[in-house]
Amino acid sequence: MHVHPSASNSTIRSLRQFLVKSAPYIVIASILLVVVATLFPFNFSRDEGGSLRYFLSNFKHSSHLGDKIKNIFLFIPFGFGITCFLQAKKLNLLFKLILVVVLSFSLSFAVETLQIFLPSRETSPADLLTNSLGGFIGFLCFYIWKFKIVNYILNLVENNKNQFSLPIVVVAFLGYLATSILFTVPLQSANNLSTWDLNYPLILGNERTGERPWEGFISEVAFADKAFSSAEIERVFASQNWWNNVDTPLLGHYQLDRQNYSDRTGTLPDLSWRGQLPEITDDRGVFLSDRHWLQSNSPVNLLNQRLQASSKFTIITTIATNNFQQKGPARIVSISESHGRRNFTLGQQGNHLNLRLRTPINGVNAQYLDTNVYNVFTDNRLHKLVITYANSGLHVYVDKLQNRHDINLLEILPKEDRILYYGLTFIPLGALLAVVITLAKKQFIRYILFYAGVLLPTLIVEIILATSSGRSFEIANILLGLLMTASTTLILKLQIPFWLRNKVLNYANHKNF
Repeated sequence: MHVHPSASNSTIRSLRQFLVKSAPYIVIASILLVVVATLFPFNFSRDEGGSLRYFLSNFKHSSHLGDKIKNIFLFIPFGFGITCFLQAKKLNLLFKLILVVVLSFSLSFAVETLQIFLPSRETSPADLLTNSLGGFIGFLCFYIWKFKIVNYILNLVENNKNQFSLPIVVVAFLGYLATSILFTVPLQSANNLSTWDLNYPLILGNERTGERPWEGFISEVAFADKAFSSAEIERVFASQNWWNNVDTPLLGHYQLDRQNYSDRTGTLPDLSWRGQLPEITDDRGVFLSDRHWLQSNSPVNLLNQRLQASSKFTIITTIATNNFQQKGPARIVSISESHGRRNFTLGQQGNHLNLRLRTPINGVNAQYLDTNVYNVFTDNRLHKLVITYANSGLHVYVDKLQNRHDINLLEILPKEDRILYYGLTFIPLGALLAVVITLAKKQFIRYILFYAGVLLPTLIVEIILATSSGRSFEIANILLGLLMTASTTLILKLQIPFWLRNKVLNYANHKNF
């Protein structure tokens, strides 16, 4: 796997010149990318005005690790494009660096300010730093390319390859495979409950702000910080006093009637009425509507903390709708601060059951992933629901164990997020593979390392993610991993096919770059 140095240098020079000429388009495209990624779906609102106090009170949220990584990568194209644009200017290198960081900070500040008026977004001072860091890395990427640092490192290894024996190459390759296992950690943690807010209350029949009412009956709500087994779930449906027949301790259990709004376990705060006192009594439980709903007297801190720590839960509730056309979704059971910020919500959207679960990838409003169970509300009888969550798997049981609906959050991950997370895994692996291949002395060993190094990590990652989350194997994920690893390795090793290299050189010569 060898390319003549002059051809490699000519290709790098032509590509670099092409990037400098294309700089304005790169900058415009990167700004559009930032705007869409940070402000979509552009549902701006100004419920509380635009005062300085409102601005400062909202510009205080924390940012989790997944957001920080996204913010860095999101601004790398912008920093790279600005640096390409500044190459045509006769400016001091330090001044260029300062200008790239300042412009990255300014763009970040603009979108963070606009996010204050988006109910589905949270602003964070940490985002300003991570976005600016992304612009700085984009600046470095241009000069790494320009000064051929990566190529220099690979050539250094190539020139000293006689010092590396076959056992060293084998150990390096095994280390490379072990690294691929470590890179699955961000993907496995993408749907844990680590971002739950501990200070949200429990609300039945509405949001705290009274904006998403639900009309219907609730007779009980229970919580556990583990996913019930199939045997336990079967006992829940089979027994009237099911709580005496399950092995998992409950964190809270409200059995609701006209007088009782207390947690029978004594763990969670009492519920009390908001709005008017209800006049309707029914053997189906308490009646909730836009005029009266129940809310815990204080935040359910312990419940939030335990579920956040375990990243697993079981929620059991018995409900009956009084209206088949409720939308919003109308909130039945919600652990939330407002209509735009929540940990968990069980709601009704027409005939469908809507679930919103806050995870690092699902956002503060937990609406990014489509988690609906269809045709649950088809009558006004009481229905017992058991909802469990563990390892990205959300399972909803309606009235019996056999009536089960499964939603795997990794399987419904949007394509753009899947590409981002896989890029964070396989692009660095491709760079490592390029170094490992360079260690080998013989050409046929390099080919073996290349094909094995591209295939095995992709299979390892897919097996780990599929088994840990309970989802099926996806050929699309395997192909995506293969493409990213192989492309990165070939680019760094400058193994551009001969016909493609000639096309690039001919195009560059024709345009007089």
